[in-house]
Amino acid sequence: MAALTHSAPVLLVRDVAATEDPAPHDAVMPGLWDVYFWTDDADGLFAELRANGAAIIHEPRDQDYGSRECVVRDPDRHHIAFGQDL
Repeated sequence: MAALTHSAPVLLVRDVAATEDPAPHDAVMPGLWDVYFWTDDADGLFAELRANGAAIIHEPRDQDYGSRECVVRDPDRHHIAFGQDL
């Protein structure tokens, strides 16, 4: 796994070996997302995503691990999470 950053955004990615089949997010852990982006304003970004017709998985909510997160689904059915530190 690696964390990529440019200015404030951070993108987490995981390398999959050529001999390994990547597992769908829900096969790893129910509710897991495919990609996660940090933001300074999860609620504001969520409002923008909703206003532009994003498929909502869940609205912003506080998590036990100290983040406020929302999740949307892209047209290819990937779950994309956006969160901010609390």
